[in-house]
Amino acid sequence: MHERFNNTDAANLFKEALEKDPKNAQAYYGLALVSADGFDSKALEYIGKALELDPKFAEAHELKANLLLEDSDEGKAFGEADEALKISSEALDAMAIHAAIEVLADRSPDDWFAKIHEVNPNYGEGYALVAHHLVFNRRYADGIAFYRKAIEMDPRLWPAHSQLGINLMRMGQEEEPRKQLELSYDNGYRNEETVNSLRLLDSYKNFVTFKDDTTILNCRRRKRTCSAPTLKPS
Repeated sequence: MHERFNNTDAANLFKEALEKDPKNAQAYYGLALVSADGFDSKALEYIGKALELDPKFAEAHELKANLLLEDSDEGKAFGEADEALKISSEALDAMAIHAAIEVLADRSPDDWFAKIHEVNPNYGEGYALVAHHLVFNRRYADGIAFYRKAIEMDPRLWPAHSQLGINLMRMGQEEEPRKQLELSYDNGYRNEETVNSLRLLDSYKNFVTFKDDTTILNCRRRKRTCSAPTLKPS
């Protein structure tokens, strides 16, 4: 359900699992994933419970690192990523978190990407994760560049195509965003962001665009109606 963007039913099923097994770390991890999608503050609470139940749950450490980095707590994010790597030397998202921390600090992430490539040379999700954090910090142009790298690594990474389209829209573009979003949609990646962005692009026909050297402004066209004056009988 979560993978098909039905988070309401997914959350209910994870909660049902916990009713049957209150010590199910995977169910808490699932709730954390669902909550993270909506930037719900409970995500950290759920992932904390998952790790209480299973401290060796590498994916949970990776998710916690990601959530902490979204909160700009780079120190704790670094620590959680390291915990995941202690448990599994192939924790790719933990490596990507380290790469993201380096990029956000304007340092080279190359060493971390080299380690990712040693495990999986086609792991575009690592570049997409870095792109996510760049966009989260409003570094849109840098984020776009990393989404392009993600797609170069894995051309079938539809979430990266979608996010590339959405962020190109932020930069005032129309043609390539539609291409990227339609590619995602046609291949079954139909989350709310993708669908709503395509609808927004469809609505652009109702807007007029003004551009100068620094700004692109889309204004909705105002409908003007004219009617003949009503003549009163003399």
